[in-house]
Amino acid sequence: LGYLRNPAATAARFLPDPSGGGRRVYRTGDLVRRRAGGGLDFVGRVDDQVKVRGHRIELGEVEAVLRAAPGVRDAAVAVVDHGPAARLVGCLVAERAAAAEVPADPGWAAEVRRHAGTVLPPAMIPAELRIADAIPLSANGKVDRRALADAGRRLEITARRVPPRTETERRIAELWCELLDVPEVGVTDDFFALGGHSLLSSRLIQRIERDLGVSVPVADLFVEPTVARLADTV
Repeated sequence: LGYLRNPAATAARFLPDPSGGGRRVYRTGDLVRRRAGGGLDFVGRVDDQVKVRGHRIELGEVEAVLRAAPGVRDAAVAVVDHGPAARLVGCLVAERAAAAEVPADPGWAAEVRRHAGTVLPPAMIPAELRIADAIPLSANGKVDRRALADAGRRLEITARRVPPRTETERRIAELWCELLDVPEVGVTDDFFALGGHSLLSSRLIQRIERDLGVSVPVADLFVEPTVARLADTV
C-alpha cells in the first residue's frame, strides 16, 4: 500500500506499472542485468542498503545513530563476510581524543552499544566496533567500506575475564562455548566480540528457553551481550 505516513517515499518507490492495468510496481533499489532470455542477474545496490541474514538494513540509518552516541564525532558502517557469517562493523571517530588516546577500558564501547540498542532493532546493531582517527575514504571522497573492517583498532567491550560465579552463569557460559566453539568464556565477555552474530543469538535464546525454561528477549543480548547480563535476566 505504501510507506506509513510518508507520501513522498511512497511516490518515489511505488510507481505506475509500465505494462499498464492501473497497477503499481515497487522500485527495490536493486541493480540487475537483464539476460537475453529475460532472466535477471543481481549486480548490487544503487544505495547503501544491505541485507544481513534476511534483514534489509540502511547503513546510513545505523551511522546516524552511532554519531549521536556519547563521545562520537563521526561513524561509518560496513558489512563483512557473507551468508550466515555476515556481520556489521562500525568504525568510530572520537569527539575529542585521537584514536590512540581512547582507553582500552571497555566502558565507552559498551555505552555506544547501549545507546544504539535504545534506538535500533538488534539486527542493526554492529557486532564489532573500531576506533580510528578518521573514516577511511576512497579516491573520490566517499566512505571506503572495504577498508572499515581493518581501520584503526578494535574496541574491546569486555575487560579482564571473570569465571562464572553462579550455577546459572555456568550453564549459560557452557551454551556460549558450544555455540561459539570456544574453550571458555568469562561472565563479562562480549558475545559478538567472540564471533557471535544475530543467527547464533537466536539459537542461544532458543537453547536458554529449552534448557533453562526461561524466555529471554533477544534484544537484551544485543544491548548488553554478556553472560552476567543474561544470567541476571534468567
